[in-house]
Amino acid sequence: MTVMLGELNRMGSADFAASIGDTFEWAPWVAEAAAARRPFATVTALHDAMMGALRLAPRERQLEFLRGHPDLAGKAARSGALTDDSRREQASVGLDSLDGEEFTRFHRLNDAYKAKFGFPFMICVRRHSRESILRQFERRLGNDAATEFTAALQEVFYITRLRVAGEVTGEGMPLVNGRLSTHVLDTHAGRPAAGIAIELHEFAGERAHRIASSPTDRCPSAAMNCALRWATTFAAGVSRAVIHLFSISCLCAFPLPSRRGIITSRCSARPGAIRPIAEVKRRKE
Repeated sequence: MTVMLGELNRMGSADFAASIGDTFEWAPWVAEAAAARRPFATVTALHDAMMGALRLAPRERQLEFLRGHPDLAGKAARSGALTDDSRREQASVGLDSLDGEEFTRFHRLNDAYKAKFGFPFMICVRRHSRESILRQFERRLGNDAATEFTAALQEVFYITRLRVAGEVTGEGMPLVNGRLSTHVLDTHAGRPAAGIAIELHEFAGERAHRIASSPTDRCPSAAMNCALRWATTFAAGVSRAVIHLFSISCLCAFPLPSRRGIITSRCSARPGAIRPIAEVKRRKE
């Protein structure tokens, strides 16, 4: 359930903290501190105030906050003891369905990280794939304590920005969404193809899982562009678009989030065919 920014500005401090305090894991004191800075003109300003409260807190309180977060694919996840936000976030990249070898690898990295830095590994999983999470895990284990503490707080910024954007609506929303569009042309009829089902699959190693699906637009005229447009938080990684074709020849274009170019692929198929037509490498802005 979302709440309007104007409503938050008018609430008493206790109700304000109760409404959005869960965006910072087990730390309603962050929202309580931010409440004193109302009214907020934008949702971005609200999130900035909450991050400011965390950054201005004493170091021990910051450490206590970081230590309140769960391990990635850890015991809390397996026992179902995560907050709703953490559960959804970890599930979004398949951390709730690791095989034995993958779980062992995460467990080893979690233990090594906490032994070195004294708090769990912080990363905004919704901006990553499983493979990129593991690469970041291993890279950041080489950081010194001061560098890693700064990196952890920056990841908290990314995590909570997405959470606040998901719970609060109003002016000046945080810029959290990337866009990916897929255009399908019916070359036989000479017009864009409407109602074609397309799925987007994200790779984790050799496996891929579906992260979005939708039909192309129903266009009122042949002159208009029929397209599938995803507006979501795309992770850095490799994806595969799967088009469900029914006696159609098509030209498919994938504008990359980095705007570095367009990947195109021509394909044709018999009725009912399902074909992966291209892999799209996505980069974080």
